[in-house]
Amino acid sequence: MMKMNMKHSFLLVFIFSFFVGHSPLIAQDNAPVSVELRLLNDSTLKGLVMEFTVDSNWIVYDSIAGDNGPIPLSFQMLNAKGVPVNFEIKKPKIKKKFDDLFMMDIYYFEDHASYQFIVPSAIKTGSILTMEVEYMCCNLSTGVCMPPTNQLLKIELQ
Repeated sequence: MMKMNMKHSFLLVFIFSFFVGHSPLIAQDNAPVSVELRLLNDSTLKGLVMEFTVDSNWIVYDSIAGDNGPIPLSFQMLNAKGVPVNFEIKKPKIKKKFDDLFMMDIYYFEDHASYQFIVPSAIKTGSILTMEVEYMCCNLSTGVCMPPTNQLLKIELQ
């Protein structure tokens, strides 16, 4: 059995802490995607806007053409009791390309995207809604993909 001296122990601890502290899969504080939910500014419609801001060289998968591949973007709206609410969605323009990593056509966005959700008129002003969003993003230059992210965002209809 090999004995480790102090130098080797220190070196192993340093290497481990470097990779843990600098790994894009672990360091979530510097996430490449931020999501904000706000009220739709339209006097004729009751709705929400979800804004995505994506770091340079990163993409978010909107949808995929097939069953195997990255996790596509998904949304679920819940009322205050946790019951799903049907809604209409207006998507932004998205891009399409053949992805060599997943060997399929993917639909994605980069930089910035806004999704609009039209809330049914049965949902009253003052109601608290929760939007659950799940998405996956990858870096175009390094090929690194983040694990799927789930976020719950709450907002009061006004």
